[in-house]
Amino acid sequence: MEEGTWLLYLPCTWSIGLAADPGCLPDLHMLALFGTGALLMRGAGCTINDMWDKDFDKKVSRTAMRPIAAGQISQFRALVFLGGLTFNWGALLGWSAVMGSCDWSVCLPLYFSGVMWTLIYDTIYAHQDKEDDVKVGVKSTALMFQEHTKPWLSAFTVAMLSGLILAGTNTNQTVPYYLAVSAVALHLAQQIYSLDINKAEDCWKKFASNRNLGLLLFLGIVLGNLWKRNDSQDETSKPTS
Repeated sequence: MEEGTWLLYLPCTWSIGLAADPGCLPDLHMLALFGTGALLMRGAGCTINDMWDKDFDKKVSRTAMRPIAAGQISQFRALVFLGGLTFNWGALLGWSAVMGSCDWSVCLPLYFSGVMWTLIYDTIYAHQDKEDDVKVGVKSTALMFQEHTKPWLSAFTVAMLSGLILAGTNTNQTVPYYLAVSAVALHLAQQIYSLDINKAEDCWKKFASNRNLGLLLFLGIVLGNLWKRNDSQDETSKPTS
């Protein structure tokens, strides 16, 4: 899967993973089902996006010579916050698909974290095309934040991590989960610190690295659930007074 599909799919995996029973792996059927859905939705989104942006993409240097890839250009730009709201819908649907209902104490902070994450990688992505965006009149968070991008990204990071911690607390997550959240924090800190918003190649590299960030968090969720079995075994093995 390409980066956009992964970024659509990963919040689904987080939610499905958190819904797993203690000591158990996530529902593999649900993971496969949502993975297929992400592929289909991404493909449909790119097709519609090509139709909407055909006039803009001709004016953008990065896509003018690559019409096949043109669908990637503004899917991460105009109305970015609204895009974040829809792009992370899987954080609500994954849990509901497994559990049969939505636990808002878990799903809302996870969903909020996903939206903040989208604002982070979307803003980084948008810096690739900011000069062309000015020419064609497309608005983006890159143009909005400009030289204040890094403080904004840092604020989004703090908000994202807060949501992840709350979601983990409300699902009784264990050490591996919080280690993964810590690794996510370090990844984002390094990503923001080293980001060169004036180099398109660096922006793309940082944007693409978010797939690994999402996979790392999913791994932490899985291991955190498996660790719950060890915790329960330790409790039952304690001598009673």
